[in-house]
Amino acid sequence: STSFTGGIAGKNSRSSKIQNCYIFGSGNTITAKQGMIGGITGANAGTLVYCGYSDSMKIVDSVYTALSTNTNDSKNALTKLLGGSTYSSLKGSDTSYDLKVEMTDSGYGYLGGVTGFNSTNGSVIECATGKWYIHGYNIVQNAVIGGVVGQNESEKTVQYNVNCAYVKRYIWVSGYEENSASRNNRGTDKYYVGGVIGEQQNRTSGGWVIDSCVNYGAVEDENSHNSGGIIARWRNNGGTVSNCFNYGVLYTNMQAASQGTVGGIIGFINEMTNGQDVNILSCQNHGIVNQPIYYSTTAANNYCANDCAGILAEVNTQGVTETVKINLSDCVNGSDATVFAFSMADGIVSWLGGTGGSIDNIILNINRCRNYSTNLISFQNSNSSNGGYGRTGGIFGTRADYSDAATAVGYTSITNCFS
Repeated sequence: STSFTGGIAGKNSRSSKIQNCYIFGSGNTITAKQGMIGGITGANAGTLVYCGYSDSMKIVDSVYTALSTNTNDSKNALTKLLGGSTYSSLKGSDTSYDLKVEMTDSGYGYLGGVTGFNSTNGSVIECATGKWYIHGYNIVQNAVIGGVVGQNESEKTVQYNVNCAYVKRYIWVSGYEENSASRNNRGTDKYYVGGVIGEQQNRTSGGWVIDSCVNYGAVEDENSHNSGGIIARWRNNGGTVSNCFNYGVLYTNMQAASQGTVGGIIGFINEMTNGQDVNILSCQNHGIVNQPIYYSTTAANNYCANDCAGILAEVNTQGVTETVKINLSDCVNGSDATVFAFSMADGIVSWLGGTGGSIDNIILNINRCRNYSTNLISFQNSNSSNGGYGRTGGIFGTRADYSDAATAVGYTSITNCFS
């Protein structure tokens, strides 16, 4: 049977509410080997409102004021605030934290700073982690980790949530223990970890919204290379991610041929339901995407993910019949942002391709998006010994070839953008 572990409640049931509940003090630990694990509740089918780390609620208030006003001035003021040192003491790390929320060796399930699992009827509003460490130690591949929510399947709005925690997933490799100085380029592909949500997987409707959420903490995928500042992996039904901001550093340490995706907002979209719309609107990245854990300006090869972007790293189709429309509008990769990649380092979107399917019927619209960053760094482009096949674009990297151009209905449209 499934276990439920949380700092306030094991499980918050449908039609129930947890409100104004906080975690205080230091030296606290919430640990389980498996199941649904969260700083506030293991699983949520009701409502969570204004819960989390007591000191971090001031950031929630700032985010609510700026993003509910929803003007350029208010957004710029938020970026100035969170880009400075005012709240830096509220960030967790893997060595200094007040609360550790952990799934341990070989565990499986869902792990989140606020809730591990947010079900179809669950609502998470104005919640925040703080000087916390969200840690998955050698958990199985289909386990999910997120700074606020591990697995989100809700039809409800998830809004005004902030992650300040250090969110880390460690995959054990024989002979290379966690934080080993020699752990570069050890591990395996497709282990996901997200700053706000680990995996977004709605299977009941396409009208859900994730709005005005912020990642302020660091995200580390040790011995893998798949993460996102807001969502690491998005699959099944479409929906809308709007007004979300990343200010965190997203770390990786593994490179494998044509593998690995890290995005400032969304890391990876795949296994989409046919006929869905994916909307990414007015989102901004001001963090460092795909920072190699042992980065060196003089190294010929810094181990990290292959395809990376300030907003959306990769869309990968799984079936020939998939017809999906992906819309990005009014998104920004800021002047303070950096995007590293082994191959493709791009300002807004990196790669649209197919594994076992085709991109013939995928429509990609990029409108009114801006890249201000001059730090789009492809290690293939910068060093010929790495193959020299890197692709770097201020707005978009590239799209795979059509399998049958004569019958394809998909296309890419980039309008009213600048870099």
